[in-house]
Amino acid sequence: MLTGPNTSGFGWDTMRKCVTVENDVWDAYVQIHKGAIACRNKSFPHCEDLCIVYAKDHATGKDAQALADVVEELEAEKNDDKLDDIPEDVDYTQIPTLGSYKEEQNARKKKRKIQSGEDNMVEAMKEVTIILAAQLKDASDSLSKAVIGVVAAESRSKINDELLKLLGLTTKECHKATKLIACQHELIDVFLSMLDVEKEEWVKGLINGDF
Repeated sequence: MLTGPNTSGFGWDTMRKCVTVENDVWDAYVQIHKGAIACRNKSFPHCEDLCIVYAKDHATGKDAQALADVVEELEAEKNDDKLDDIPEDVDYTQIPTLGSYKEEQNARKKKRKIQSGEDNMVEAMKEVTIILAAQLKDASDSLSKAVIGVVAAESRSKINDELLKLLGLTTKECHKATKLIACQHELIDVFLSMLDVEKEEWVKGLINGDF
């Protein structure tokens, strides 16, 4: 707590022989170091003696430093080391602050959300387009069949009327001729474009399979 990295805010009470720290600093520390919860306000009466025994590069005897002095000196050394690690030619105005970093992170998150929303919209539009295309095709097919059905019905009625005018045909021959002509659209045009005097002979030849 006193000499470790990122532990600014901890101190030492020489009278009570315990670590001192503000509540907010302590709460942040124990979130990372769960095992340290029991050490709050706990006395360590031999801590200074152990520091004298195990500490490096520090005097002993009458010139020995108190733990509080050691902590203060170590903190100063750590701060000096951090400053020494920064190159002389660094432009300090370009070093990102915590606030600017958070703003950049929020901007990136917002951009990702916008991009994700746009991607979802594009996919939705694709799906809608596919569905509409399928529905339009079905509607077009249904309309085509309906039109063809209407045209075929009108053609059969027209063909039948024309055949009834031919007195040389029996009723059976008329029905057979209607079926043969109506099934082939090119025959409909041929039959309806003929002169009346030609139709009877042409129909009999169609029924007999002459052409």
